[in-house]
Amino acid sequence: MGVQTEWVSLRVADGPTMRAWVARPEQASRRGLLVFQEAFGVNAHIRDVAGRFASQGFVAVAPDLFHRTRQPSKAATPI
Repeated sequence: MGVQTEWVSLRVADGPTMRAWVARPEQASRRGLLVFQEAFGVNAHIRDVAGRFASQGFVAVAPDLFHRTRQPSKAATPI
């Protein structure tokens, strides 16, 4: 099963935006889950985990939970 991935910008209730990595199966799915980052943010490993869930039919979203405390690091930039 193919997977589509992208960075999206999510609006946060008090004004700022938060980036999130989204991995979707090619076919529409009603199943979804959150993939929580590790200490190094939404890095290649976390994006890969999201992609593996998407290949199993889940929409996987990995939000950048550190969006308030630092600028996105090189580890969090798209490949």
